[in-house]
Amino acid sequence: MKKYFFLSLLGLFILGLWYAQRQIDQILAGAGLRVAVPRPEDRAVHTDSGNRSPDSKGFVSQHGDQSPQTEAGQSLPSNGAGSDELLTMDDEEWSYIRMIQARFAAGDYQTSLDMIRVGLAETAHSEDFTRWLQGQLKSVLISTGWVAIKTGDCEKGVQDLKLALKEGEDSQISSGLAYCYHHLRMWDQAKEQMYSYLQEKPDDQNAKILYSDILESLLEYDQAISVLQTALSSSDEKKYEDIKNRIRSLKKKREASRYQALRDTQHFRLQFPEDVHPDVVNKIADLLENGLNRLISIYHFRELKSPVEVVLLPQKTFESVMAHHPDWASGIYNGRINVPLVTGREDQYFWERLESVLLHELVHAVLHEMSGRRNLPAWFDEGMAQHFTCLGRDCSVANQQLEASEFFSKDEFEGSFLGYGEANARTLYQQSLFMIQFIEANHSDGLKLISESVQPQGSLKSDQLLKVLDMDFNQLIMQAARQWKMRTSWSGASE
Repeated sequence: MKKYFFLSLLGLFILGLWYAQRQIDQILAGAGLRVAVPRPEDRAVHTDSGNRSPDSKGFVSQHGDQSPQTEAGQSLPSNGAGSDELLTMDDEEWSYIRMIQARFAAGDYQTSLDMIRVGLAETAHSEDFTRWLQGQLKSVLISTGWVAIKTGDCEKGVQDLKLALKEGEDSQISSGLAYCYHHLRMWDQAKEQMYSYLQEKPDDQNAKILYSDILESLLEYDQAISVLQTALSSSDEKKYEDIKNRIRSLKKKREASRYQALRDTQHFRLQFPEDVHPDVVNKIADLLENGLNRLISIYHFRELKSPVEVVLLPQKTFESVMAHHPDWASGIYNGRINVPLVTGREDQYFWERLESVLLHELVHAVLHEMSGRRNLPAWFDEGMAQHFTCLGRDCSVANQQLEASEFFSKDEFEGSFLGYGEANARTLYQQSLFMIQFIEANHSDGLKLISESVQPQGSLKSDQLLKVLDMDFNQLIMQAARQWKMRTSWSGASE
């Protein structure tokens, strides 16, 4: 029985999430509102939302100098009005300002914004009060925009940041818009905003890496390579090698792109060799669209909000572009679905193999979107991908040649399978599929319930995913391992 092993690399999108997390932390840690008056009770209120996710990684983590605030504990600048002018406000207006400050200090930025808007809509206020409200609007909109981004709502994040932009340009606005447009795969807008951001912050290495990814999606390989080359000089040793690998990969893709064509479907953007017959392209598009519909119907996966890129490369090009990935990987998901395409003999074996690889990577892509582009436990991610490709085929554990080995540990199942050799990777994949099939056999609608629990926010730890089944990961491993031992013993005895 032929086995194919696949790799899920979240790469640049995890970099993007890390970027967003650090950006938000910088805004929330230093945010405050100040009234420019010499009274002690009207001094700035420092706020730290406390709503942080130390597990998040990404592109924002060195943006501490980019916040409009200064040191932690200081406040956002006022509208610039002098103390004597502001003293003309009446007690009711002062009280309203203190309420806005209190809501902002408590981390309730949306209420602060709503109160500012209500105050601005009323005409029976002093000129100084109105000017103070207007002066806080940009900073509060930046805060609400980035909090929306943190909760996975880039639509609201874009809306608030675009409103903030009307109050004046700011590097936090351009970086937030660039991140969200990248997330929404609105590549032209993402390029414009990231270019604007890098004009102000030309030494931001992580921004350059994300910018190169935007340019790659626009097939602007020369510029993407040039941007990455400027990031090399300030790289540490590990990142230097990562960037060098990426440059090599982009050069190979640039070469292949001269002979590549594009096609957009409802949920996918296909890039493929231009000599591939249109019927083959049509069938691949149908496989992906039908596969997505089946995931939604069978497992309650959610609709894709933005198109997923699918890069189909000739076998040799795929091997050279993905040279720094394990050679046992038959397909790669790294924010894009990357699959080798060997045409010229489109027989039943060709279509069975291609369908298996495409649908496997499709599961990774959709789960990646459902989770807010965060890492899922590898056992669930890889197990579900294999299980989906098994639908309609006889690949239950009873019909597999299982490896007679001990069950891997909890930590080994939760982390990436990337660092394992082919033999251990084979067993990890088998055991991951085994656990998924164990859940299906012992818990009615269990896979649907787990899939529905995968959300853009909240914990994605195994124990949390399994909570809907009233079990934890240790229990699943223990029960599955017991059956695994029985099956592998039976398999060995039957040979």
